[in-house]
Amino acid sequence: MTTLTEFTHETIKCSVGITAHNEEANIAQILEAMLNQRLHMAEIAEIIVVASGCTDHTIDIVQEYMALDSRIQLFIQEKREGKTSAINIFLKHATTDVCVLESGDTVPHEDAIENMVRMFHDPAVGMTGAHKVPVNTPEHIIGFLSHLRLKMEHQLCLDIPRLGELIAFRKVFDQIPPDVAMDEAFVEALVIRRGLQVRYAPDAVVFNMGPETLGGESVWKGTFSPEDQKALIREHSAITALGRLAKPKDVAMAVLFLASDVTADHITGIVIGTDGGQYYPH
Repeated sequence: MTTLTEFTHETIKCSVGITAHNEEANIAQILEAMLNQRLHMAEIAEIIVVASGCTDHTIDIVQEYMALDSRIQLFIQEKREGKTSAINIFLKHATTDVCVLESGDTVPHEDAIENMVRMFHDPAVGMTGAHKVPVNTPEHIIGFLSHLRLKMEHQLCLDIPRLGELIAFRKVFDQIPPDVAMDEAFVEALVIRRGLQVRYAPDAVVFNMGPETLGGESVWKGTFSPEDQKALIREHSAITALGRLAKPKDVAMAVLFLASDVTADHITGIVIGTDGGQYYPH
């Protein structure tokens, strides 16, 4: 297996893109975290914030930080046009070969950027992703489920990378189609198509807030625009036998079945799919 020591230790410059919609409660934290990253093999050349349809004080806060650090740039979309539109603005203005993309409702650990970007010293690497850690309190049932889900996702990513929230990638494309709902998955596909590898960076931690209720609205809110929601539903319905997205109850009943000593006392090593018959046509 190739190790980083086999490659040059020259500093890798990266462009950081932050997409934000009404993130006044968090935008200062993420900018502070970016400005205070501990970097050795990586260098943040610019921090590009794309504020989409903000009606709170997100823009004002970003402008205050622009006066403190010249690397911070702000691009404003008067109307919210979807996350992919904001990403394309970032890609248009990014000047380095490695791009880091982070959602405005997350906060990176102080070593996150270093631990992701340094992996690009290996020329075979085309994309890396952070280890997601929830900040919900695990004592509450929904917080417990958020922690459980991300712990399971972490274990999966150690074998099969499933990247999101905070990713880094080589700028081998100029834009992504506006109707793409899952931008991280699309970037991954573009990277793999070019013969590059996707790597998980377990020591690059990003903190985020998981859902606080079981209702679907909490999952959509602040994550997807109405246009992105429609595209996501349309995209997944097209590759699902039942023609709809899963509901919390769909997964809960399978969990209840497997957790019960009555129904599953003598079942082991079984995977029950709760994807509605999802398939991936060529």
